[in-house]
Amino acid sequence: MNRVKSSGNLLELDVQLGAARRGVPHVKRLREWAQATYLAHAAMHPRARLKRSAMIPAAVSLRIVSTVESRKLNHLWRGKDKPTNVLSFPMGDDDVLGEEGAFQLGDLAICAQVVAREAKQQKKKCQPRIGPT
Repeated sequence: MNRVKSSGNLLELDVQLGAARRGVPHVKRLREWAQATYLAHAAMHPRARLKRSAMIPAAVSLRIVSTVESRKLNHLWRGKDKPTNVLSFPMGDDDVLGEEGAFQLGDLAICAQVVAREAKQQKKKCQPRIGPT
């Protein structure tokens, strides 16, 4: 398993490659998408009037999984015996601070093979399906 920790200004992204990297965007691109998504979400928050410098850093883990791992996780957590594109595991309602003082948002598991298959079925390019739309 390859593991790459990359940190942006406001979002620390821990990327784990538990499957073949083929078709998976570079960690730099994943970090850019995650940062943009976090900032967009923060802008919609009721306390969004905060200046960027006053925003609290956050952290999320992203694991690229195989169809086998996706199927196991989907079966365990959702009772569905098939692989799926994305599974999310929020940290919970309580504010959890990590070692570096960032709020722990939770974990995401993305199955690149399922994402690619769905993109092909929907006649869409694959990489934008992994990032924000």
